[in-house]
This record gives sequence, structure tokens and C-alpha cells, in this order.
Amino acid sequence: GGGGGGTKIIHIPNDTCGRIIGKGGSMIQQLEAQSGARIKMQRENTPGMSTRPLTLEGPPHAMAQAERMIMEKVNEANQRLTGTWKGDEAPRGGGGGPPPPAGGYGGQP
Repeated sequence: GGGGGGTKIIHIPNDTCGRIIGKGGSMIQQLEAQSGARIKMQRENTPGMSTRPLTLEGPPHAMAQAERMIMEKVNEANQRLTGTWKGDEAPRGGGGGPPPPAGGYGGQP
């Protein structure tokens, strides 16, 4: 295979997959369009694994761009899972979480 293309597999946490894929695959299509790389995600969780393999295909610079963008999304998702909750989504298992820190909603610093 010529063309300087290649593949790279990165592993992302299962609970961030939805954020990478987006509604109906919209986010993954956007990531592909912006990076120029093909992104393929394994549809099913691997039993016993907390991560899922994501295959990137394309020129090295496109794969690097895609990986950077995906890792940003993963970090955002992790912050949402561990940080304060804003908006109408509730943490899994119902609320009762800690109150937001002062200033978190534009209040007093």
C-alpha cells in the first residue's frame, strides 16, 4: 500500500465512547472531516476491558491530528465524569453528589 498512509490503534475508555461517536455518528464524522483521517471504533465493549480500541487510518499528520482531537474529547468526558455536573444530565446512579464549588456558576470567586 503506497500513499504514505498507515494505521494506528488508540484505546479510549468505554464511558467516553459516546462522546467520541456523537449522536448518530455526527461527532466521529466531524473529527474525520477536520483531521482528514478515517476513524473506526469497535462497536462492542470487549468483556473484561474498560477501554475500547479505536483505529485511525491515513497520513501520519492526519492520524496525529485525529488522535489529539480524540484525546481532548476523552479529557472533557473524564472531567464531566469526575468534576462538577452542569446542565440537565445527572450522574449515573442518581444525584446526591457534592455541591458545586463557589464560583463554579459565575458566582462569588
